[in-house]
Order: sequence, then structure tokens, then C-alpha cells
Amino acid sequence: MTILSLLQESLHIVSINKPYFGKATTSEGSVTVSPEHAQQFDVDVWATYVKKLLEKANRTNKGKQKVHLVLGQRFFTFVRIDIPVETPSGGVPEYIRHHLFESTPGISPQDSYIYETVTNRGTVYANVYVLSLQTRAQVQTLLDLFDITVEKIYPEAPLLFSTFSHTLNKNKTEPVFFLEYGQYQSTGLMFDAQGLFDGQVRLLDSHAIIAELKKIVTSKPKPARLIVSGKLSTEIRQDSFTKEVGMWTNPLHRILQDSVVQKKAVSIQLQEHTLAYLREITLLHALDEKKELISFLPQTTKAYVPATPTVTPPIRTAPSVAPVVAPEVTPEPVTEPEEEPTKTPEQSVKLEPTPPVEPAVESEPTTPVSSTISSPTAPLPTSSPRWIIMAIVMLVTAGITLGIAYGVSNLSFSSFMPQLPFLAKPTPSPTPQPTATPTPTLAPIAREDISLSIENGVGTTGLAGTYQERLTDLGYEVTTTGNADNYDYTATVIKTGNRAIYELLKKDLAEFLSGTPQYETSTDTDSAVIILGSDSE
Repeated sequence: MTILSLLQESLHIVSINKPYFGKATTSEGSVTVSPEHAQQFDVDVWATYVKKLLEKANRTNKGKQKVHLVLGQRFFTFVRIDIPVETPSGGVPEYIRHHLFESTPGISPQDSYIYETVTNRGTVYANVYVLSLQTRAQVQTLLDLFDITVEKIYPEAPLLFSTFSHTLNKNKTEPVFFLEYGQYQSTGLMFDAQGLFDGQVRLLDSHAIIAELKKIVTSKPKPARLIVSGKLSTEIRQDSFTKEVGMWTNPLHRILQDSVVQKKAVSIQLQEHTLAYLREITLLHALDEKKELISFLPQTTKAYVPATPTVTPPIRTAPSVAPVVAPEVTPEPVTEPEEEPTKTPEQSVKLEPTPPVEPAVESEPTTPVSSTISSPTAPLPTSSPRWIIMAIVMLVTAGITLGIAYGVSNLSFSSFMPQLPFLAKPTPSPTPQPTATPTPTLAPIAREDISLSIENGVGTTGLAGTYQERLTDLGYEVTTTGNADNYDYTATVIKTGNRAIYELLKKDLAEFLSGTPQYETSTDTDSAVIILGSDSE
């Protein structure tokens, strides 16, 4: 399986080769597009970068190649639509289509689109990604130069959102700024609890990153949090960066600790490059788990979206977000598979037409970013007479067999069979009663032998430092303090692989906490991570 990504200013490829015998092998590569070439998507110029990428990953002499294609937000126009509460579930696809082509400037009926529906606090939204005919044709022309066939096309934004969406407070509407911190230029996207907030790709100068981020903080919409990814994100100090920028900062590599994405990276030997190949690793995990992802099918003008149960959306009307990138592409009916939907890039030359399919779209209330999307229902294949005859024969045979079995089961053989000793029912022997196992006693452990890491899970300034002093006075060794992956912790959490450490900390923290701390297991048996919740203030 091969994942190819064309992004704002870089190209990535990750290929997994699974032989019949032996271990799977991974090949990967990335190429950075120069800022002047990144400004415009020129097929001839980008072809030189694709060639370098394939050479770097040893994929130049592989013949015809099939890939799952990830496209950066630069290739899409994004529109968020509030579905009116009175709209029946069956009318959602038509409402979205009408809104796109009648009410949204820059989008043409020639454009293809896919969408996901998200329900939050009684309101249903449609996050719509539009791929223009021109852009799709350009992408297809570029890949045809290297004999690359696309299986499905995925927007990058939902993949990125899935890596940190669980840290967002679903009851709040503040935007979150996702920064990809690069060596020369950084890029950013704005999200909220429902997914991508708007389609604007923000370009920032990495050499003046603090000043650039301060502009973001004072702009509208004002983000409440900053999530930092990218090559340089591991070098920043979380606390100092938060103070300098004036916005709570969460490095993504900390959010990903012990996550399914991190585990997938380890399984394909990319644990040292998780952030560099974040989209590709996330997509590989989703495909392995057969998760539904919105996506486009190639070589067709029809959008393809996973099937979801029908739900009448309860919603308010709200202004939709203006699209950011709008080329021309043909939106077509939606197809309904059960896995990641995909859009389709089209060539500027002739493309093989695909028979239209009637969309049967449904929306389902979900937490933000679950791919709840509409999809068309394909016609059922007709059975041949030969199979019908075979089915009838099998049914008749089964009926005769069941009838014979039923008759035999009702015969009584006891009247003409002597009572034989070995046919007598055995006398049941008494069931032995299990003896209680004594509860093991936890081995004592000294406070000075325990190293602690304290994280602020509520955002109160200086809270982690306060508990560092308290626990140091009790004899513990506090090695690090910092901010947790989010500030929505209501109860304090103690993560450790040693139950005795938890019990000791629970006892020592009792006078400071208004509740009992939660226990979470980890692999560390001589240390613990304390995430302070609102019960610690």
C-alpha cells in the first residue's frame, strides 16, 4: 500500500510492502517545494519534485503504481453549511447542492464535492470540500506522467483533525490554530470542535514565528489554543512558547504519546518520523482499521461518501463559511461505501465516464469529525437463472433433510431396546467449591524512590509549580512540570504502572484535592504522571 501526499509546500510518500513470507518493509521519502514554486501549482514544475520524491523512496522503476492520494487544503475550496432544522434527512443532499451552486460564489456545477455531517449541541453542520475540475485535471495530468493510478483522494484537514480532536471541549466554540512549524516557512489551519473552521491556509515566516503568531492571536477569529506540529515543534518549550505567543500551546508530539497513531508509526518503523509523516501514518491506521473517511473516487465526477444511518437533523440556521479555494469541478451524486469516501481527480484530457448513481444521503449525530456523510445507493446486480435454479434445488434438499431429521427425533426406541447399564444416566458428582484467594499486599515503596511528572490540566497559572513544592516537601522527586494535552480535566489523574505508588500519592494528595484522583495504568513502575484537574484548585 502506498500513500502519496501533495501538500502546501512539500510532497511525501510512504509505501508498505507486505510479502507473503517475512516482515513488512517500509519505504518513505519527502521533498520540500521551494517557496516560489509552492505559490502556484504548475504541473511541469511540480513534476520535477515528484521525480525527486520517487527517486528518494526508490519507487522510480516500479512500473504502474497505485496510490492513495492525500491533497493539501490548498487544492480545495471549503464551505461549512448549517442545515436548517426543518430539513428532512432525505433532503440534506439537495440542500447542500443548492447552497453550493446557487449561493456560494466561485463554485460551479462542474465541480466535484464531498461532505461530512457533524452534530454538536443540537445543530447539524455539513463540512464540504470542493475539488474543481481544473485542479483535478491538473493533478491527474501530473500523476499520469509517472504512470501513477489513484485509488482514492483524501483532503488533509480531516486527517489532521483526527489526531487532536479528542482534546477539544465539545461544549465550547473557540477556534484552535493548528501550526505546522517548518524550518523556513510554516503553515496553519483553523479548526474548532466541528472540524475545519475555514479553508484559509495561513503562511507564516518561521524566522519570525512569535511575531507571526501574535498577529493570529489578535485577528478574527481569535484562537483559544495553539497546537504545534512539524519538524521544529519538538524543540519549543511549552511554557515559554505559551507566554511569548499569548495563547495556550500544546505540542502535538505530547498529544500523540501512547496514541493509535504513535503505535502505528512504531509498527511500520517510522516512530522517529511521526510528525513528518503524520497524514500518511494516520491514513494507514484508518485504512487498516477500516474506518470511514471522506474521500473522492478517481476517474469520475461523482463524490463518494460512506453510508450513515438516517437522522433528521435538528439545527439552527447559521452563516456558512466562505470557501477558500474554488476551482471548477463537477459535483455529482454521491456513492455509498462503508469506508473512507473519496473524491476524484479528473484529467484535462478525456476521462472514462462513470454511470451516475442516485444519492441517498443520511446524516448522523456524532461528535465532531466523525465522518457522517451521505452516499448514493447503487443498483443491485441481477441474478442469473442458473443461480436461481441452484438455489431452489438447495432449498428443496434442505427441506427434505430437515423433515427426515424431525421424524427420526420423534421415534421412541425405548420400547424395543433393553435397558443397558452403559446407557444409564450418570449420577452427577458434587461441584467443588472454590477456595478464596488471598488479596496480595502491595509492596511498600519509599517516596524518595518515586520520580514524578506534574501536568497542569486546568490552565491555572502556576498550579503545577504549587504541587511541585508540596510533593517535594513530602520527599518525592519531581522531574518535570508542564501543561497537559488539554485544560478540560475535572478530576486529577495519576498514571503509573505501580498500584502502590498510586495509593501512596492518593493518601498524600488527599488534603489538597476535593475528590479522589483517578487511576490510569502505564508501563512505568517507579514513576508517575500527575495531571491536575479542577479538583486540585
